[in-house]
Amino acid sequence: MNHADISGWTIRQYASADKFLWDDFLVDARNATFLFYRDYMDYHADRFKDASLLCFREGRLEALLPAHFSEGIFHSHGGLTYGGFIVSREFTLLHALELWPAVCRFVVETMGARLLRYAPLPVIYAQYPAQEDLYVLFRLGARLVNRRAAAVIPLTDALPFGVKRRQKVRKAGRQGLIARRSDCWDEFWTLLNNNLYDRYEARPVHTLSEIELLHQRFPNQICFYEARFPDGEMAAGCVIYKTDRVAHAQYISSTPRGRSAGAVDFLLDYLIHEECSSMAYFDLGTSADDTPSGLNESLMYQKEDMGARTVIYDTYELDLDKLTL
Repeated sequence: MNHADISGWTIRQYASADKFLWDDFLVDARNATFLFYRDYMDYHADRFKDASLLCFREGRLEALLPAHFSEGIFHSHGGLTYGGFIVSREFTLLHALELWPAVCRFVVETMGARLLRYAPLPVIYAQYPAQEDLYVLFRLGARLVNRRAAAVIPLTDALPFGVKRRQKVRKAGRQGLIARRSDCWDEFWTLLNNNLYDRYEARPVHTLSEIELLHQRFPNQICFYEARFPDGEMAAGCVIYKTDRVAHAQYISSTPRGRSAGAVDFLLDYLIHEECSSMAYFDLGTSADDTPSGLNESLMYQKEDMGARTVIYDTYELDLDKLTL
């Protein structure tokens, strides 16, 4: 069974035939970003068993829930940085109080889910207030299991760069660096791969072919910017994800020569104060690491020295077998 009528809601599991219905709903939703379009979500469908839901009330689609299912856990969605319910402008807190128990019952009865893992949309990404989910999670007794600190700059009233950052920007300028949008994805990906492996024995979340595919599908939302020396050598690069309100720095990396020249500061100064200045926020991302505190304090300091302050990325868990549904 891939659908059920529960407490006045019709809940249906997503199928490929729903693609246009799903995508059309996102256009007027009050908390959607391009990451929820099926052309983005489905690029890694081979790694995540899709379990996304469409939720109807009185025959009208009122909410979507991007999700995947694995080993008894219903995730919202493990392949995305953030997720949670995407809701219509008419969706209210009273609707959420009805819908959440119905969804929990649905995933228990149709999928055998034992645990719900939920990563809500950070507040800066919503076009209109949409934190009904956090209230209902509290009411249902969900546990906060992870909290990451992201460094965010409100671009309409940004704090100035600190003295060290400004010095590096001027140093890069004196060396003639140029910041611009670029299509040199392959050159940057080689640099990024080498830096991540040398420092952390890690790889980017996306392969080169995946990020190029996503850029082709979302050319105005997924963009690459670079800083280059006058002799043509790449100094630094940054991949930006642009939603309606937020420019998010997805990947940042530089060459050794670029680090010495202050290329990252120079490139970010260009992005923050010129290229993305008309947007509401610039999200420099989280600064998590494997230390007991879970925070890379040095990296966070660098971001705060650019005028960024903290916005929270949370993850909650809800034991479904303990709920009375």
